[in-house]
Amino acid sequence: MADSNDDENFELVDYTAASGWEKFIASIESQLRLWQVDEDKAGNFDLETLHSTCSKLVVDCKQNREDVLIQITSLCTRTARLTYKSSTYALTLSVHPLLAYTHQQTKLDQQFPPIHVPELEADHSQSEPEWAWHPLHRWTNSKMLIYLQYMGEAGWGGSTQNLAGDNYSVSLETAKLLMSSLNMALRNARCQLPVFVPVGDAWRHLYTGRRLTCDEDRKFDCVSLARAPSAYLQLNGLLELFLSSFRITTYPSSINDTSKVELAALHQYKFKNTYSRDWNTRSPDFLYRMGDLNVGPANDPLRVFSLSALFQQAPCHTYIDLQIQGRDRLYLKTATAWMLSANMLAADRERTMLTEALEDAFAAWSQSNDDRHRHLNMAEQMEAHEEVTSDMLIDLFGSSADSHIRPPGLGEDNDSAKEAAVRLNETLAEVYSGQKRPSNIAQIIARMPYGVAVPYGSLLWRLSEIILVATAKRSADFWGAPSIMTFLRLLWAMALKEVRWRWEHNQLLPRIPLAAECTLEKGADTPNADSLAPSERHDDAGTAQAKHDIHLHYALIYQKLEMINCCIERKLDSGETPIVATAASASETDTKEIFDINNTEIGDFEEIKANSPYASDSEGFVSAEDADFDNVDDDASALLVDPASLNGSESALSSSVSVRLPANAVQGSSSMQAEPGANYLGENEAAGRLYPSSSLRLLDSDEPMWIPQIQAHPILTEDMLRERETILMSFGTSTEGAQQRARLQCAELISDMEAFKAANPRCSLADFVRWHSPRDWIVPDGHPEREGHLSARMAEGEGNLWQQLWAEARRVPVERQRLLFDHNMEAEKALHYLEGIPAHSLFAGLLPTMFFIAYERLYRQPIIHRIPMLRERLLELESKLVQNTDWVDADSPAYSSIMDCLENLEVQASRCVSLLGKFPGQYALVEQLVMYGQAMVDNRNAQKVVLKALSKYNILTSQPSNREYVFTLAKHASQQMYVAINDESSIRVVYNRAQTRRGLLT
Repeated sequence: MADSNDDENFELVDYTAASGWEKFIASIESQLRLWQVDEDKAGNFDLETLHSTCSKLVVDCKQNREDVLIQITSLCTRTARLTYKSSTYALTLSVHPLLAYTHQQTKLDQQFPPIHVPELEADHSQSEPEWAWHPLHRWTNSKMLIYLQYMGEAGWGGSTQNLAGDNYSVSLETAKLLMSSLNMALRNARCQLPVFVPVGDAWRHLYTGRRLTCDEDRKFDCVSLARAPSAYLQLNGLLELFLSSFRITTYPSSINDTSKVELAALHQYKFKNTYSRDWNTRSPDFLYRMGDLNVGPANDPLRVFSLSALFQQAPCHTYIDLQIQGRDRLYLKTATAWMLSANMLAADRERTMLTEALEDAFAAWSQSNDDRHRHLNMAEQMEAHEEVTSDMLIDLFGSSADSHIRPPGLGEDNDSAKEAAVRLNETLAEVYSGQKRPSNIAQIIARMPYGVAVPYGSLLWRLSEIILVATAKRSADFWGAPSIMTFLRLLWAMALKEVRWRWEHNQLLPRIPLAAECTLEKGADTPNADSLAPSERHDDAGTAQAKHDIHLHYALIYQKLEMINCCIERKLDSGETPIVATAASASETDTKEIFDINNTEIGDFEEIKANSPYASDSEGFVSAEDADFDNVDDDASALLVDPASLNGSESALSSSVSVRLPANAVQGSSSMQAEPGANYLGENEAAGRLYPSSSLRLLDSDEPMWIPQIQAHPILTEDMLRERETILMSFGTSTEGAQQRARLQCAELISDMEAFKAANPRCSLADFVRWHSPRDWIVPDGHPEREGHLSARMAEGEGNLWQQLWAEARRVPVERQRLLFDHNMEAEKALHYLEGIPAHSLFAGLLPTMFFIAYERLYRQPIIHRIPMLRERLLELESKLVQNTDWVDADSPAYSSIMDCLENLEVQASRCVSLLGKFPGQYALVEQLVMYGQAMVDNRNAQKVVLKALSKYNILTSQPSNREYVFTLAKHASQQMYVAINDESSIRVVYNRAQTRRGLLT
């Protein structure tokens, strides 16, 4: 018994070493277990996440194609290095999420899963796009598979790319050895996924494969022919090939015989877009005018579009006519589903005219930093480009009769502009009912910081448009247009000659909105409005309300133009005659001779200097506000104001500030050449009366209160206000300094007091307050108006400024008073400021407006609002424009960010315009095509539109460029044959055969 037990309990020890082939099999088996595809498992892929991510991937430009393919590879594959006999192989586990995740699967993905990522741009450098998923997924309809790939003899660095490329060949013996290795590893690991190895030349993409399960043994074979036999180019021949390949030797002669064979098909039609000059004029949602600053490129960006028609799986007799060879029933109108694709011209090759004009203009400005102080020979430039600028000046200023003649390419057709405005308003009302809409250009300007923008449609706005139009023309015809900065210098010089002529001839500048037209959403931005205006007065203020004013919200250059118009208005109100020069003097006098800063004298305005002369601006030219001017009143008496003497302390002014204040701002009186306390009128003599007040009477004499004629308030631009503020701040915070500061601001008040005294000889301060500032006349409840009293700030008391000024004020009518605002002098100062601006600084001031023009051109296109994708882009552009941007820094990153956003929006808008021209009214379809490069056409109305658009390419009679078929045995769905035929008549056939223990399935 002992011996028998010893014989049963023995152990066999193998002392032989494992061979290289066994190690190779073991490494494959180990990798399968590591990937968790052993024991009938399906790996550790999150199919739902993969489907959500991969279904949204798109190659929007060829530059990021490699990134997208790498992303798909990292998400959908697992790769390991294997070595056998000094050869390196890559074992790859691949999953196709669009096929494996069935919850959101389309009919097209179910039958013909995609192997390419949609591409928005056409790339003519490659014949066909690169594979994103292995084509075996489509050829074998496998959700998950494993394939072995030869990587070359050299060492492999871990990359998923084939080091050997397509320049290798796998012999049949090697393929059998590799397949045997995979089969043994699959059996040991109990993995049921299909495995494939390459056979033959790599560039032919031939594979042999196998799948082992508990019930069946499935084999895959692949055949590829560069030229298919003519019989196999027809469905009848392919059906015969399928039947013979699966040992169904009898060709069907009736419907009953073919009912067990089913067929699914995919036909793809490709068309090259034909050139059309009016490609962007077909859509009513897009406004285009020849020669103007338009949105989008000059040429149609659409290059290639294709239509894939799916015919769902059905018995063969549904699609094949057994009686007539070469005839099938795969009609496009009866297809189950349509997939429309579009490929556009690469964005980096598109000439988006709006963005390109901005980029060229911006580049010219940036490159002119080293050339800012160079002065050109304007006479030569004007002679060389006279024809270019003459029409533009007419467009800016109109004719002398203000006819506003518009030359071709710069003006607008009134009828088309009205139609476009109506279309835009209808679109806005339809699209944004209850939704947030992008801001219009007026709202954008209102949200900008002070001193940046100009009003929409103003003179500088139109000037900026002309510059951009000229830049766009230069981009289209480089040799036929001047450089941008040269053009700007020329146009600005000629425009200023027109401005000076209009000033001298008492003609208002056009395109300068009136004060009532410049109301911004931020509220009042005209601090020049009289703080003691009629709104605070009981009756009329005694002076006509000005139509023009200065708006500090806008750029300083525009404020100077407003100043000139205000001065022209004052000149017209005063009845001054125009300054008419002789023809000889006009031809011999240039701008510098008309106004010579070096030959001027000090007049009504005196300097308040610190330790150095007046400052010049950052561009090296003298500020017009710091210059002395001629044409002053010879009778004017000048007073030098020393801040140190006013506040009893050392001046706090910066050494770089030079400001002039009216002499009467420091004197107690506004009258001309009079002794202190003297009056121009007798005791009861009145002057300067307009009309009696309808409700107020003098308190002491009970006489009617006469409304006096008063001076119009002074007008100040932003730089003038800054200088005034510097002077006031220099007086410090002492009590005496505060009094002097208050007195400096009382010139208008003193003028009004003197005019009121002249019109009402027996008046009192209380009468003046009742008219001038009714809120300071306090009337108890239930008492008549006459029984009121002065407010606390007006009441008598030591040091009360109003009481002091009233006591010092004399009875001087307005016609005898010193002018509070010398419109001749201020106009000359504004003109000198404009004439002294270098082209570089002028362009910097207009640059924000040019970006706003680009936004406005995009905003007024109805198509931007119709398509949600474009609306989001417009909102993004709006947010970039209104954020804190350093508009004077050419190197600011905000510029490149705005430019990129603008170009992206313009490119997408032009693509939508092109597609809508072919598929009118299909906004959702067009948006899908522009965003993802393809879209399902499952709506009958959309199919009719698409079919009508493609009928011009004879799609109903043309042959498909690519055809794919899947033949299946209805009784045993595992028996399949995949066929792909391209337009060059090459054919690929992939057999999918299954065997069981009972043998071949029939």
